[in-house]
Amino acid sequence: MKHVTKIIVVCTGTLVWTTASIYAGPTARLRQIFSRNSQTPTQTMTQEYGIKGSGGITITNPYGSVTIKKEWSQDKVALSTITQCGTNQEMASMTSVQEQQLANGDLVLTIACPHADKKTIVNVELIVPEKRELKVCTATGAITVENIQAGISATTKEGAIQLRGIRGTIVAKTEKSGSISIDKARGNIKATTSKGDITLLNTTESVLASTGKGSVEVTCQTLPATGKLNVHAQGGKVLVKLPHEINADLVAKTKHGAVVCDHFVTIKPFTTQWNKQAWRHLKHEICGTLGTGEALISIHNDRGNIKIGKYA
Repeated sequence: MKHVTKIIVVCTGTLVWTTASIYAGPTARLRQIFSRNSQTPTQTMTQEYGIKGSGGITITNPYGSVTIKKEWSQDKVALSTITQCGTNQEMASMTSVQEQQLANGDLVLTIACPHADKKTIVNVELIVPEKRELKVCTATGAITVENIQAGISATTKEGAIQLRGIRGTIVAKTEKSGSISIDKARGNIKATTSKGDITLLNTTESVLASTGKGSVEVTCQTLPATGKLNVHAQGGKVLVKLPHEINADLVAKTKHGAVVCDHFVTIKPFTTQWNKQAWRHLKHEICGTLGTGEALISIHNDRGNIKIGKYA
């Protein structure tokens, strides 16, 4: 039998808070804390959700940010929401979490806020089980994930994505605008944005980075012999730092800008007249081999410079 305790608080002071507990089953635990001043009501809610087998986790938040900074050994997700509402109405039912268990074992959690207005913000923090694939989606909120031992797909329409210490394949995308920053990943990376900078530091596997409008920086700690590094920008600076000793075939091109490389490159033979057009070709394009040539490196920038440096 479900048991619900409901508390309504009316206050005139600057800050009043109380708690209410709701028990909706043997695994569900909910804690709500309401804080209120004359301008911005706030609701905090924490709940745990069990997950079966080795299923993955999907979290969708249309109203704010998603932060994941911790794993644990338990087969459940701890989810906290902090809601700031633009009006004083419908405080008690401001935010809820829609739960769905899929047949393949995946757990899908969606933040719902039926009384949201333009000023409503719902930020989400999670603790997730170890080694579970993650899928995180937001509308305008930031996505921050750290030290997860599994792959992740992170998508936002207009928000920043920050990932650090991920041990698995990464797919990061900002659909309209927003920067992407990834550091110390141990897996393949695909990072795309229509408008925003991309910063990928200390990569160790294959990389695909593409921005419609923005700069790209990639510092490559290692690149396997079978790996690929593919960078494309339509405008802005491109900086790629490679290990001092690397074996790769290299193609770097820019239509409006210059290509500079600090590594020794064996240029592939080509036949040309030695004139201004030849000099222009050498300035805008490198096609050659680094070391013995194994991995594949392709760097293109439509309108901007390309700098290929050395990883410190």
